[in-house]
Amino acid sequence: MNKQLMTVGDEIKPPLATDTKRKKKTIVFVSCLIGGNEPHGQLIVDVIKRLPSRLFESSAIGIGATPASDDFVAALTGKFYSAGNDREIARSILSSLRPDCVVFSENINNPIVHFLGYERWSPIQVLLMGAPMTGGIPSIDYFLSGDRLEHVSSVAQLLFLPSMRKQSHLRTFLLY
Repeated sequence: MNKQLMTVGDEIKPPLATDTKRKKKTIVFVSCLIGGNEPHGQLIVDVIKRLPSRLFESSAIGIGATPASDDFVAALTGKFYSAGNDREIARSILSSLRPDCVVFSENINNPIVHFLGYERWSPIQVLLMGAPMTGGIPSIDYFLSGDRLEHVSSVAQLLFLPSMRKQSHLRTFLLY
């Protein structure tokens, strides 16, 4: 695979707002860090809230024992699923949802999330930053991270966010 470096927002164009007959795209977020005041979960909530509901249905699968925060569940336009610490339940949920895009968050913090990333669940699979590494997983198509956190050798295409505080860049990517 050719490695490409992109700055989100420069090369990626969102779909035209006039395309009203288009079916909503299903995005599934998979994470073990979406409970309480976990900062990574709060980052994902901000991304989900900015997804236009007329274009996207957002669902999530929580991995681990920590329950999702009320803010996280309320931000979703689809459903929240809790797989606990059961990999087979998580696999079953992903298979049944048939998402257009899966976004894994912090895959190195939980072995279930990590190994789910090695399987192909959707045409587009994204690893959301948090730890400064892509993981080198061949089934991850894009790795979203800050522009000063990563080394350029990677299996996935690196999408550098100019600022960690500009969540609209993540939304622009997901609109593509």
